[in-house]
Amino acid sequence: MRIASALTCLTLALATSAARADGVDRRGAFRQPSLPGSAPAAPSSPPPPADSARVDGCLREAFAARGLNPYGDPPGALYMGGTPLFDEAGGRGRTLAEYAERKHPELVARCRLKAR
Repeated sequence: MRIASALTCLTLALATSAARADGVDRRGAFRQPSLPGSAPAAPSSPPPPADSARVDGCLREAFAARGLNPYGDPPGALYMGGTPLFDEAGGRGRTLAEYAERKHPELVARCRLKAR
């Protein structure tokens, strides 16, 4: 039994070090190689549109009026990483409207019309 668990640990350790050599960090996210004198890589997601702040403000007001937290979820909801607006698995951020669209599509549509 001890030999089997030792072999499992050794296999995992070797797989982890091989993955890092291929440019993948321990969490599975791709690591961009940096070259001397090169510019930093561009962000993975484009910046939100200019009216995004107005849409987010409208959504937060609507959520507060309905007794929800600032993300449109029930009060006391907990999020991995502290916020639901960052997808840790994909390594990409999203706007409040993108997050709330699944649960409150009518509010998102109304706030987008108001922001124009």
